[in-house]
Amino acid sequence: MTPRNAARTFHCTFKRNGASAVKSAGFALCTLLFFLVPFSQAQSAKPGARLAKGEHSANVNGVKFWYAVRGAGPLLIVQAPGWGIGSEYLQNGLVPLEAHFTLVFYDTRGSGRSSRPADETKMSTSDMVDDLEGLRKYWGLRRISVLGHSHGGAIALGYAIRYPKRVRKLILVDSNIIDFDASPIIAQELATRRNDPRFKDAIAHGDGPAPATDQEFEAHLRRIGPLYFYDPVANLPKLLKMAPSLPSAWVNRSNPAADAKSTLKE
Repeated sequence: MTPRNAARTFHCTFKRNGASAVKSAGFALCTLLFFLVPFSQAQSAKPGARLAKGEHSANVNGVKFWYAVRGAGPLLIVQAPGWGIGSEYLQNGLVPLEAHFTLVFYDTRGSGRSSRPADETKMSTSDMVDDLEGLRKYWGLRRISVLGHSHGGAIALGYAIRYPKRVRKLILVDSNIIDFDASPIIAQELATRRNDPRFKDAIAHGDGPAPATDQEFEAHLRRIGPLYFYDPVANLPKLLKMAPSLPSAWVNRSNPAADAKSTLKE
């Protein structure tokens, strides 16, 4: 979910089967993940106080991160996107997995309840890759299983590339890839829907200026919401029930600006 513009948001989250990305992650993947991360491969040592159930904070890489631990079973780190939405929608959408896994959710730097770095240029996806490594060390885990959604998938994939020996399992859900130019595909998909009344307003709104405030950003996401789905009439209400309030417009500006000057290469 990368709403830097309507087209990119559409690319990252469009699903032809009409099911919401969050719902499909929570329900359709439940059985699959159960086998991907078997109990025999769970962390051998019992988690310490830093991974006890509940809400916590951790000071890593100059940022105070908020995170929450929920559920029971093998440990699974849920990587949220880093463009300002935080992890709230994943916490809401992945509740079914709590019956099978101990889920660790955390808000990326500047998003949700995590603080901003002192240096605005330290908001790149590459910085967020290193944040996950810093948190792994903070939690005292030798290896981790990671589920990344959309831009969170890009962070998780970057982590697996940079720290391959630290990854036990990698699950990507509707993931995007940093530096992959999908603009021709996006343009074609949008063109086919431009005159469809279900998408027409969302496409027109997405061509406007970037939101300046969190309130404007929230309204913007709701306006372009139909672009997230093959059947927005049936599925958009489900997303709106799980979506967070007041995503960060500051992060939405600073993350792509930092990415433009950064790299995910080792």
